Amino acid sequence: MGNNQSQETPLSNEEISECVKTSHFDEDEIKKLHKKFKIIAESQIRDGIINMGEFQQALGVESRGFAERLFNAFDKDKTMTLEFKEFVHSLSAMCPKANLDEKARFIFNVYDNNKSGDISRDELREILQYSLAENKSVHLSQQQIDQVIHNTFSKCDADGSGGVTLQEFLKAVNQNPSIVNCVSLNYEVLMSD
Repeated sequence: MGNNQSQETPLSNEEISECVKTSHFDEDEIKKLHKKFKIIAESQIRDGIINMGEFQQALGVESRGFAERLFNAFDKDKTMTLEFKEFVHSLSAMCPKANLDEKARFIFNVYDNNKSGDISRDELREILQYSLAENKSVHLSQQQIDQVIHNTFSKCDADGSGGVTLQEFLKAVNQNPSIVNCVSLNYEVLMSD
């Protein structure tokens, strides 16, 4: 857990080096991300870590459910808070330099809300509804959403299990890379001073 001291402590050279080695960011980008992280972490509670409310506010996401899905994918240790390394590693998986496999694995974790190892029809329906709530220019009826889900499972659920496994999802993404475009962040905002 974070404490008040952590928000004022600059990153050590070792921490910077570790983040550079384990992400797609260079040293300058890590320093910029650390500044952004501190701003976000202090926006509601001055504790040096990011909570769900701070995360949602920073992303500018209206849908609490969608923000929770993203937050849960970022929160690797399931503490309901984000520490800097979790923040960097998750952003790295979504950045333009990440390969298709990294992006797909991250997106799979956003979809697989109950962490069962597959994406159910209900999980897909929920994420579609959250996405549609965020995108005011796209309007789909319940019947159209049902058709999207049916088509997705027809193409992706190769073994007919009723769920899309990680391997099935990876195969689908390799056949149609635009699938990973459903979740993105504005990096210009994160990297600006």
